[in-house]
Amino acid sequence: MNEEKKDWKLDGVFLDICLLILMSCVIFITFTIFFNNMESPEDVVKSEDIKVYQDYAVINFSGKKVRWASIVDTNSMIPTFDYGHNVLEMVCPCDIKQGDIISYHKEDYVVIHRVVKVGIGKYKTKGDNNWELGEWVNESNVISKVVAIIY
Repeated sequence: MNEEKKDWKLDGVFLDICLLILMSCVIFITFTIFFNNMESPEDVVKSEDIKVYQDYAVINFSGKKVRWASIVDTNSMIPTFDYGHNVLEMVCPCDIKQGDIISYHKEDYVVIHRVVKVGIGKYKTKGDNNWELGEWVNESNVISKVVAIIY
């Protein structure tokens, strides 16, 4: 009878291990699918608007207001960009779609994250390197849309 109890306990432990492995696989696959299927930003700058010379380049933004920003060390957008990289942003109002990267006011600082969902008058954003599902940003808090990353 003691041997039967041992076998039952071993079977229970084996079953627990199998369930743990299965749950881990499901979680891994879910996150892999979610993060690999992020939308890409919409093209804003056309090839004919970029002129490259021997020692400089010119980008024509067709009369749209553009600003420059330098990325601080938060790691939220790795691998897209990181500390020390620079971005060019088209000042809004602008057409923002899922996959675009926007900058917006949050409390007393500016955040640059990807739009993962578009709502009515608001955008759900998320850092590419963040596990959290992101936060909703009111359209009135949006400053600009990233149109170029300079590494």
